[in-house]
Amino acid sequence: MQTKNELQLREKLGIPSDAQQVILFSESSHWDPNWLQTSEEYYTNFIQPNLDQAVTLLEKSPRRKYSIECAFFLKMFWDRNPQKHEQIRRLMNNGQLWMTSSGVTTADTLLPTEESLIREFLIGQEWLREIGVSQEPETVYFTDSFGCTPFLPTLLTAAGFTRTAFTRIDGMYFAGCDFESAKNFPRLGSSAELLGEMLKTQDFIWRDTNGAELLCHWNAFNYGQGDMLAARGITRMYFMPYFINDSSHRNVRSKINQFIKKLSPLAKTPYLFCPIGFDFVPPIDPLINVLDQYNKREYEETGVWALNATLDDYLDLVNCYREQLPVVEALDPNPYWTGFYSSRPYLKKIAHQASNQLVLAERLAIIQENHEINQTLKELWWKTASSNHHDLITGTSPDRVMEAESYPWLEQVLVETNKLNQVNPSQEKETIPVSEKMEWHLEENLLKISNKHYSIEINPETGSLIRKIADDKVYPLPNSNDLVFYADSGGLWRMGHEFKGGHLKEIHLASQEKVSYTIVENEDHLILQRKIKFKGEIIQQNLIFYVDSPLVFGQIIGRAPEKSTITLRFYPQQAIDQLRMAQPGGIINRQPQKIYSPTYWPMQDFCCTLHDDEKTGIVFYTTQPTAAAVLESGAIELVVLRNAIHETAFGFLGIPANPAKGFEKQICAFEYAFDITDSTSVDEKKVIRNVTRIKSKFLKQDPSEPAMKAIADQIQIGSKSPIKVMAFKPAHRGEGFILRLRVYQPCDDPISIGFKKILPIKAFLCDARERDINELTIGNKMIQIQEGKPIITIRVLPDSPA
Repeated sequence: MQTKNELQLREKLGIPSDAQQVILFSESSHWDPNWLQTSEEYYTNFIQPNLDQAVTLLEKSPRRKYSIECAFFLKMFWDRNPQKHEQIRRLMNNGQLWMTSSGVTTADTLLPTEESLIREFLIGQEWLREIGVSQEPETVYFTDSFGCTPFLPTLLTAAGFTRTAFTRIDGMYFAGCDFESAKNFPRLGSSAELLGEMLKTQDFIWRDTNGAELLCHWNAFNYGQGDMLAARGITRMYFMPYFINDSSHRNVRSKINQFIKKLSPLAKTPYLFCPIGFDFVPPIDPLINVLDQYNKREYEETGVWALNATLDDYLDLVNCYREQLPVVEALDPNPYWTGFYSSRPYLKKIAHQASNQLVLAERLAIIQENHEINQTLKELWWKTASSNHHDLITGTSPDRVMEAESYPWLEQVLVETNKLNQVNPSQEKETIPVSEKMEWHLEENLLKISNKHYSIEINPETGSLIRKIADDKVYPLPNSNDLVFYADSGGLWRMGHEFKGGHLKEIHLASQEKVSYTIVENEDHLILQRKIKFKGEIIQQNLIFYVDSPLVFGQIIGRAPEKSTITLRFYPQQAIDQLRMAQPGGIINRQPQKIYSPTYWPMQDFCCTLHDDEKTGIVFYTTQPTAAAVLESGAIELVVLRNAIHETAFGFLGIPANPAKGFEKQICAFEYAFDITDSTSVDEKKVIRNVTRIKSKFLKQDPSEPAMKAIADQIQIGSKSPIKVMAFKPAHRGEGFILRLRVYQPCDDPISIGFKKILPIKAFLCDARERDINELTIGNKMIQIQEGKPIITIRVLPDSPA
């Protein structure tokens, strides 16, 4: 029984009310800013002609719709075609040229910082508003990202989105990715098996463990399924176009029948979604004509109606059946591939530094009442948001593209923000006398080190930990902190053991050779330095012990040898039941193994081992994203350096879907810290505090510096939950400034917020695109929030300084 809303939607889209089944062909861009070519090359070769063609076709047919999945290339087109501004604005405002996100890019959502991911939706939305476009998308379309954060509902709802669509999830088949039969997919225990085999659906409600929900669509048959609708051959994709055009009714009917046969078994509603839009394919010129002919000649007999529409049109129709859709809780659509979690480690490091530096610059600008740098920050944020792209921060572009654009964009952000964040001489850090020093001595080839928090024993020649004593407990750590060298036939996307014909083979342990070492004693810390030579590369391994910290810090400095991956291995005494780790939007518990053996899971800045009913064991902290795995032996390891060149099967075969090659030329310092506990649960407050500590030690973002202290003192937060300030910045939309909070343990208790030098006269809860939701109560100069969500954005209107 059709609802009134569904009938109205059908009438609006020209769908007969009695159509038994409807197949919607959504023609969309998929324009990677810089994958195999630079953005300038892509623009010249594809964007200008493709978008010119799309605009011409839209003008010819008012019923035609063309979607653009992100703002990056549309902005380039706008900037370089001022004569078309009025035309583009009109087509966008009448809904023919449609945005399926307000993002700057189609982001990877596993590797960037949370603020960078959230911010790009605001940046793109504000650009649309600046050029007079009224669209404010409800959907984010991740056409080609390689998996996504298990907290995508939290991130997107925080930015005001209600739905999403994506393609690549763990365990699914994708043509050209493997030298094995499609019959071997979906993989057992995968998200693709859950959706495709068990639930038999492409449409569902995704509810994450924070309680956030999205209406979701999964492209089970890739994001260019309908590309060959009016053609014959293999593909229209730009780097291997093997096709001839054929818009005959016979061909089109055959293709539509094939699409219906594939899609129908996974449909919970009368509606089928067939995406058109592999990488840089031009629009299908006769699209409207061939669909009209199909309906004219086939509808009366089949009851199937075909039309050109947008992803949002499709989701509007599916939403009419929302109560009938399965609710999928705690979906973790990973690991799709795992090599890109740690490919090009230097790139990932500077991407995080760029985001963090921009957040810092914004905070300082408010404290110093410096409004002149807003335009500079705007330009730098665009570059940083662009680095979220699923082929940029992942490192999956060839060297030529990386060196021409990817590295320079981020390095420029770092140079400019370092200038902005310089502390005035009058604000230089005061020297604080150290009353204690690290106690240490050598005893029978063992280095014994202690401070007020722990005692630890190390073999300095091998760099291996022996044991740690803390809180009157002994934690054996035999041979831990070892560097492990792997021969890796994988490449920028994948590790060698992920595909048939590949390998990931352990070939060397640093602990197997004794090397000379140096002990450097400083005022407040001690450093144990070792250098390991392997296959022509020198890897420096530092262990750092601070007087005032319960953590042991480490650095691995160097570059992995060609076709190699280096990990840092620990041997816990208890069997690891789960890994608890940070992902953008939340903290998740994961099983040690899924699909691959070993399974390298993406981690942001911390990972904790759990054993015996969620007791904590080793807690790792890092300053950049990487991957963690539990081995069959029970050991746990983090990838610290990686230099796999190109996915190669059977020693000589390249994988068609992974064409880019890359050699890591940069020296990178992988920075980490660890702690060992035996707590009955994870102390989230302690974890968040330690994440800040490691960044303070390594990135010199020391909260004792006057400027940083001013920022810390500026905001006073009362809450039972651990909370971090994500952003403190001028408002883009409306007056005042924006405060964004990351609440790590959402609860029902209210949160109160005050400011040392700012008197709030009004405050509004808003989404991350800075659209007001409701006004907040202010009492005793404190803003009161009843909202217990993980990401909270507030717009504050201040009076004169209090």
